[in-house]
Amino acid sequence: MVKLESSDFYRYFGELKMDAYRFVLTKLYEAAGGRDTKPVDFRELLKQIGYYSSYADIFERLSREGWIAEDEKRPHHVRITHWGISEAKKMLSGAAESNLATLKKNVNQAVATAKEIVVLLESFDNSKDALIEIERKLTEINNLIAKIKSNI
Repeated sequence: MVKLESSDFYRYFGELKMDAYRFVLTKLYEAAGGRDTKPVDFRELLKQIGYYSSYADIFERLSREGWIAEDEKRPHHVRITHWGISEAKKMLSGAAESNLATLKKNVNQAVATAKEIVVLLESFDNSKDALIEIERKLTEINNLIAKIKSNI
């Protein structure tokens, strides 16, 4: 059974601009354990990820692309083809690379902000404006740490 987290949806769609067909393909790949020999109940998978109403369209498109093959022994079961596995791996590795790039960017921003906080503290002049600026930078670094947590 594949459990869809909301963060999966936003990671796939937001950063990679992945279409719904590739999203379903990656979920099918995960459900099949990356193997082309394991049939997956396609109808049940689409219900779990909220695409059941588009069953016919998604099935037709993935079949036309050569990414899935219908399992003749079981109704509504499909097998991911080696082309489908290749495409799913490409999309998932792109998601990992994109997440790593985002993580590095946020870490670098946090380091730069921390350095700014050190400079502000070293030159602190007992003014209210200086304290407000330090608090603003602390809030900024707090937000960056939250972003870093979400990418780990």
